[in-house]
Amino acid sequence: MKSKKLMSMNIKAGILSVLALAMAGCGGGGNGSSEATISPQGIFLVSTGTPAQLWAFSAQNSDSLQMSPSAGFQNSPDVTMAVNKIIYVSEDQGPDIFRYDDMETPPTNLTNNSGNDLNPRGAHTIAKIVFSSDRDGQNEIYSMDIDGGNLTRLTTNAANDRLPVFSMDDTKIAFLSDRSGHDEVYTMDPDGNNVEQLTNTGVDKIGLEYSADGQKIVYEELVGNSTLYKMNLDGSSPEAFATGTFTMIRMDLAGRFWFTEPVDGGCIFRCYTLDGKLYRVPGVFPASDTVYFIPIGG
Repeated sequence: MKSKKLMSMNIKAGILSVLALAMAGCGGGGNGSSEATISPQGIFLVSTGTPAQLWAFSAQNSDSLQMSPSAGFQNSPDVTMAVNKIIYVSEDQGPDIFRYDDMETPPTNLTNNSGNDLNPRGAHTIAKIVFSSDRDGQNEIYSMDIDGGNLTRLTTNAANDRLPVFSMDDTKIAFLSDRSGHDEVYTMDPDGNNVEQLTNTGVDKIGLEYSADGQKIVYEELVGNSTLYKMNLDGSSPEAFATGTFTMIRMDLAGRFWFTEPVDGGCIFRCYTLDGKLYRVPGVFPASDTVYFIPIGG
């Protein structure tokens, strides 16, 4: 299909321009439902299939392109904004972290050890990646350069530290840790210093993100249904703004928090805004647990 060719050509030029297809701007869409809809310009990265593979889907017309070339399980896609590369986890021989540059070059293996290297997240202004790994026995947080060099262990304790994410200015890393008995939100400097506990609710957290404006931390709590909370960067003034059956919320650079919901024939993509408004993308997409959206334009 023509749009697939455009995707392929643009990926060669740089991952974020991928994806610069001729698509309509943000707006409503008709799907026979009273639910508010959104048709943003951009590309969804999902892990789908058996075994799960990394795919790109147009937000406008569901055109698709398989991104990961191997037959093994692929998940946890993210984009390193500083250098426009896709990073993801492959379980061919790992799990290990790989970097995807373009359509003609094999992915680069950034980690290769007997541990489980998971949940890579790219920095926004520097060529760095953070991730969690149990290579030393417990789940700890590590950082490395975009080429896999300068591997640094950032946390050292008997607890499980996981799901790290850079702040929008890359001066802090937020992460989850059960060092207090439950998974709570912590922050630290990029070198692992100045660790601070921000939440202490006694309820496990299952995900976290920084808001697009860098002024809030958003986290999920799971008690029956999931609830999204936003709080100040110092942990003050936590406020619930969304409740539902979602898991694994991922934020895009427009400040929308995306998740999937299973339906007959696949799944639908929905998002919350920070003020609690809920939208869905018209159409049904292949079944996937997580969705990461790369906005282009609005």
